Amino acid sequence: MIPKLDEICDCCGGYGLLKILQLFDDKCFKIVEGTKTQSVMCLDSFAYLAENHVCNGSVLQSGEDITLFESTLLSPAASLIEGKIYPRAIMLLIKYPAEVESGADLALKDKNVTLSITNSNGEETDYPLHTLYMWFGNPISDSADDLINKIKLTNPNADYDITFESIVIWNKVQEEE
Repeated sequence: MIPKLDEICDCCGGYGLLKILQLFDDKCFKIVEGTKTQSVMCLDSFAYLAENHVCNGSVLQSGEDITLFESTLLSPAASLIEGKIYPRAIMLLIKYPAEVESGADLALKDKNVTLSITNSNGEETDYPLHTLYMWFGNPISDSADDLINKIKLTNPNADYDITFESIVIWNKVQEEE
């Protein structure tokens, strides 16, 4: 059963007539419009190697940033060290307050954070992010090119804090047989 839109989203004022993407109990993302499902992508067969993990959740105050992980890769040409763990996956969920510090409603268009990703070459790129980010690299690759070196989350908003939850999965470089 598809829930009513007001049960899905606490920010739907004025957006109730739009299509919405939601993860349902059957492990499927669905795009729904009213009671009609328009598209489905199921994750029921998803599994990922997770030797080590770190869960983090916190408030990120306005104007602050936090590094969610850093691989400390020495250079892209450097070989990864057998048996050493490196971050291989991340899931990040952002939650926003209903109101800004002044007490005014926080408009959907104003809900944003910045995700900064540094690749194995040391090049950093900023991406706008709303609520959800997931990256799953090869869980056992021995190539630095297959890794993200660093992920940083920034709350650029001056008038409200955000809450985030993350899971970072770390796996070892597999030893050659």
